[in-house]
Amino acid sequence: MKRKGNLYSRIYEPDNLYTAYYKAKKRKQCKREILRFSANYDENLRRIGQQLKDETFTFGNYHFFKVYDPKERVICASAFEERIVQHAVMNICEQDFERLQIFHSYACRHGKGTFAAVAYMQTQAKKHEWYLKLDVRKYFDSIDHDILKRQLARMYKDEQLLILFYNIIDSYSVEETGAGLPIGNLTSQHFANLYLSFADHYAIEELKTGYVRYMDDMFIFGSSYQAMRRCFEQFAEFMHSRLNLSLKPETINRCSHGVPALGFMIFPSVIRLNRRSKLRFIDKTAYFSRQFDEGKISEQEYVRHINALQGFIRHADTAKLILRTANS
Repeated sequence: MKRKGNLYSRIYEPDNLYTAYYKAKKRKQCKREILRFSANYDENLRRIGQQLKDETFTFGNYHFFKVYDPKERVICASAFEERIVQHAVMNICEQDFERLQIFHSYACRHGKGTFAAVAYMQTQAKKHEWYLKLDVRKYFDSIDHDILKRQLARMYKDEQLLILFYNIIDSYSVEETGAGLPIGNLTSQHFANLYLSFADHYAIEELKTGYVRYMDDMFIFGSSYQAMRRCFEQFAEFMHSRLNLSLKPETINRCSHGVPALGFMIFPSVIRLNRRSKLRFIDKTAYFSRQFDEGKISEQEYVRHINALQGFIRHADTAKLILRTANS
């Protein structure tokens, strides 16, 4: 692809910074950090713009916390000013990252998402007898900074923009390896999709298989167990040699037994919840019902939470489960 230049100055244009500011504070207006910034946001945005122009803006003021649903993960929250700059950067550059994505990569992209991925996987399960499920071991913590920087340098010739990207990348690393991206950054989502886009193209263009990716969860579909074994061996070698990534133990099975993906079991003729998603729905529904009965949340909050839970599971065959929990 042709390398792009002359983008950096567009990042700190006032209109772009204002747009980034409103995106960064969306649904978070009541947080103390945002309230302080917003009290004098015109001056604060001018200051950020000048720092970007002078190339003195710094990254790395992170706040770490753990989440446990659906599994334990360490989330890395950037300072609000850094989130503004990340939005400002991606306002200008997102289309370039998007151009490198294959159609059937579904995470963190407009018009894609979990349910579109599940629907497409069912079409593949109808067409193929076997599937291969692949998952990168500690993906975000394993992304090699040097490889990612080289990928970005293939996209851009704007040295100021590349230095900004490199500063974001170097603001975080796993102590043991010096690799990794922080889970929680807007730029991390785009960097992570870019990093695996090369594996996506390898799967489609070299392995020539039915293929779906949702961040680091990858699914290959084929006609036989032997074909899936060959795909795994070739794909694992590519991931190790080209991206310095290792895969978890693979899963190969018949599509008729169900493809386990994104909280669902996907069969050729039906989509069901997996056991963890079913238990999570039951537990969460009971929890919010207790919160409402005890007066700890309003009826409006209760309805919002229940609608969100049901919105997820309605993409599976769950009419009986919804009815049962509603009557319990």
